[in-house]
Amino acid sequence: MTRCVRKSLAAALLWIAWAAIVFSQPLDPLEIPLGGADYFTDDNPEGVLRNPAELSQFTRSWICASHRQIFWGLGEPLRSSGIEGIYSYFRRGVGISFTSQSLPIESRWKLALSYAQKISSDATAQQATNREGLFLGATAEILSHSYDVNPAALADPQDPLFASKNGKSAVNLSLGAALRKPNLLLYGGIYNLLMPNLAIGEQKDALPIAIQLGAVKRVKKFLV
Repeated sequence: MTRCVRKSLAAALLWIAWAAIVFSQPLDPLEIPLGGADYFTDDNPEGVLRNPAELSQFTRSWICASHRQIFWGLGEPLRSSGIEGIYSYFRRGVGISFTSQSLPIESRWKLALSYAQKISSDATAQQATNREGLFLGATAEILSHSYDVNPAALADPQDPLFASKNGKSAVNLSLGAALRKPNLLLYGGIYNLLMPNLAIGEQKDALPIAIQLGAVKRVKKFLV
């Protein structure tokens, strides 16, 4: 009984710490995850959305959707919606997502298609979950950014930027790799390979190429 209580208390403390970190982040409209549907599944595909190589680790297919609305006190609320799904089968995974974000004077949306392939594994230990081995993945995206205005927005409707409802679209590509062992995960990715520019008109505001490298090591199994 005492051991069970200790585990429950430890789990509660970890959950409180996680919630404090998540909900203490600044609510910058451009930093809010579009849709946020990744938080609604047991497998927590948040890492998959960052590294497409992780797509094929899932043992089942799923689809989920979410909608958020945040009122800042001025103008109209921020609206963020998304629908995301993963189709996972032996050695491969396919993911598709559509997310949109609406502000009083601008809107953005993104359509993404991801694919992952398991290219090697330990032949002496075929895992039923198919989670061990070397995985490669890629994500192709179509991005859109447009400006608009309505009487409730704090902007001049006669401004040419808004009056013409300017908009721009771009395509993007990201690559990822992951090496999974029983107690170790090595992963890396390179993102925004095409450096899409979504600035309106002649402006330049290209997304920079980003590189991510990391490792996760299981030290001790607990709370199980």
